[in-house]
Amino acid sequence: MNPMKKPLHKNMDKQLLILNIDGMEKEVSIDSLPATIGRYDENQIILPHDYVSGEHGQIFHEHGEFFYRDLNSTNGTYVERTDSSLKFIHNQSIPLGSFGRLVFGRQGGAEILYRLEPMQVLQETETQRFFRKGYASLKDSDFQAALACFDRILDASPQTPVAYYYAAFAASRLDQLDTAVLRFEQYLTLRPRDTEAMIDLGRIYERKGSLDKACARYQKALELNPQDKNALSRLKNLKRYEPVRVSLAKYKSTEELLGANLVDTVTTKHFAVTYNIARHGRRLSDVLKALEEAYTTVGDHLTIYPSDRVSVTLYTEAKGVGDDQSNITAAGTYSKKSIKALLSPKTTFELPFLKVLLTHEYVHFLIDSIVPEGKTIPWWLHEGLAQYESQNLTVDSEAMMTEMARQDSFIPVQILEKGIVGMEPRELVPLAYAQAYSMVDYLVDRYGHDAIKMVINDICEGKTIEKAFKKTRIDYDAFETDWRLWLEGRLKRGQRVKTKRIK
Repeated sequence: MNPMKKPLHKNMDKQLLILNIDGMEKEVSIDSLPATIGRYDENQIILPHDYVSGEHGQIFHEHGEFFYRDLNSTNGTYVERTDSSLKFIHNQSIPLGSFGRLVFGRQGGAEILYRLEPMQVLQETETQRFFRKGYASLKDSDFQAALACFDRILDASPQTPVAYYYAAFAASRLDQLDTAVLRFEQYLTLRPRDTEAMIDLGRIYERKGSLDKACARYQKALELNPQDKNALSRLKNLKRYEPVRVSLAKYKSTEELLGANLVDTVTTKHFAVTYNIARHGRRLSDVLKALEEAYTTVGDHLTIYPSDRVSVTLYTEAKGVGDDQSNITAAGTYSKKSIKALLSPKTTFELPFLKVLLTHEYVHFLIDSIVPEGKTIPWWLHEGLAQYESQNLTVDSEAMMTEMARQDSFIPVQILEKGIVGMEPRELVPLAYAQAYSMVDYLVDRYGHDAIKMVINDICEGKTIEKAFKKTRIDYDAFETDWRLWLEGRLKRGQRVKTKRIK
């Protein structure tokens, strides 16, 4: 692990301690502490073993961390934490860390496994509680209570398809037909191939007298399943069995149904992604997959892993992302705290493209997150590493480099240390990106990722780029010449990288 990581205990007051006792999990919040552990029935956690003291130990919370205290027990406690081996304590307190285990009385004795989880677990538990209550209300025909429960779920988690379905059903039983239509349409936006829901929606449209819309839904169900007897029957009853040429989009767009500004946040093990449900929802799984792959691949190369979930926000327009980007369809920015990515309706939402975009910005975020205030990584190394990890180079850029190599007119490395701001003529900017990529490609090919990692660490510690290179036994003064010779050999061999590049 990188020694410059953020503290593991940041925001621990927003977390739960999960205890696993003989396969049963128990959630421990700050409000329930302190909690005693021991043989007596008066303890919050009971371990009925003769080698465990009546009141053996205690879990408590202090200064933003969870602690365990051995209460002068007869046989002591063994503690294994995130960053240490099994340690014996007696009449002492010790912070618990992110995960580990407590062993009471003797090695091999009764043990409790523990881990920290985000407080979101409470929200999930509350959602489950409302779902059970809402479903029970449906079975009891208490449709008003059921609708209130499912609406409550959707307020907290708008990406839950089944809640839209049950809310629509409850509203239809209450004759709240407009609400039923809206909820069914929202459900079908998330589950567009559910023919049963389409037929249910068609029946609601029939009750409203909107027969054309009802037929359109039945016809759509038949397109997905030509043998659907219910859809055929409904169309025959309406005497509209001939194909209905009604465009569903003419009634309500996805943005109208879900709300153009309706956003939600979904979390994975390493990321918290805020996205527009209507415009990003169908590709969300690809976004999450690309981010998790970037976490693993880049982490393996640089041995840098964020201690907290990384905040990622997906935008549908350039406003809010950063600079004026009105003439492009995809872009990203980063800071020490978050990643922003612009995925507009015109963007190519193919998985390879998402990998390039999100990996690119994740590398920038990762490096920036470990660099102390007042220290800077040379632009060519920062950008080149992001280009390299995302394999982000176009054939056009490489063709330009080939021509520049022929003319021996590359941009000096000293200029690329400062970046492309104010670079003139602007035609040099694409070349600067390509050069940065190629120089990092050379370092990896010749010296490996470990050399780059050492250079970044040394710069973070205050060394100049020249001294950081020297420590890895690379002569920075000769670096540019050596790289050009290497590049000329590679270009002659025709080794071209054919991937997309982000503007």
